[in-house]
Amino acid sequence: MTDAPPIVTQSLSKSYGSVQALTDLSLSVERGEIFGFLGPNGAGKTTTARLLLGLMRPTSGSARIFGTDVHAEGPTARRSVSYQPSADAMYESMRVAAYLRAFARMGGVPVHRTDELIERLDLDTSRRIKALSTGNRQKVAIVRALQADVPLYLLDEPTRGLDPLVQQEFGRILAEYRDEGRTIFLSTHILSEAESLCDRVGLLREGRLVAVERVDVLTESRVRRFHARFAGATPTEVDLEGATVVSRTDDTISFEVSGSVDRVIKTLAGFEVTDLTVDEPSLEDAFLRYYDQQDQT
Repeated sequence: MTDAPPIVTQSLSKSYGSVQALTDLSLSVERGEIFGFLGPNGAGKTTTARLLLGLMRPTSGSARIFGTDVHAEGPTARRSVSYQPSADAMYESMRVAAYLRAFARMGGVPVHRTDELIERLDLDTSRRIKALSTGNRQKVAIVRALQADVPLYLLDEPTRGLDPLVQQEFGRILAEYRDEGRTIFLSTHILSEAESLCDRVGLLREGRLVAVERVDVLTESRVRRFHARFAGATPTEVDLEGATVVSRTDDTISFEVSGSVDRVIKTLAGFEVTDLTVDEPSLEDAFLRYYDQQDQT
């Protein structure tokens, strides 16, 4: 294994006739990190994954996996990667156990590695794949991908259909893989998922990479809007230090907070608050507001 980064793309682009699916993607993913590739459905995340695997040819630009050009030396590059696609076609008539064993044998995966993942994700391997729910099919796809002993995992919308407890265990598994020095490239459209799982995130919008930032920096700069409803009339003397009041009604104050909400919550505790709701920023709002702030400094 060379010292080259797990993923490097330079001006990677893909078009389908007049439709530009990906435009000038230049990106480097570091070893031993969970990199979140964020964007709404249709932004180009799956196209990027397929280009990284050499499953389609780019219109222009290049992609390298650990220094190997994925289009000139595809088979060599793919030996270092395990891929979990977002829309997974499986052998419907097979039982889960036989399906996973077959892929494990092809990859020379020890039985105990597969069994541990099955147990941790609470997967019933006795059923046929065609009888599984969406969530359980997703578990099968995850086990099939993560059982491989490789340095790089490409996971496309991996938590789709998983219940919260399984999502938590999945996150612990990814953290363990990262701590072992493995790299995870995880595409998602869910900001909260990226915050809980990823070290760095990149935002893809309409096929273009808008920004790349560490999750902790993005989280600290995030602006959330709160709505506090009071018992009776809105107190006029309330001083929400650290917040910007957006609007007031007879019984409700709406305000925005950037970073920690600790001081605001302590202030509100001195009043009878009957309801407190929060509007999480959209995927793009969190990124773009942060970069607007940087431009103004």
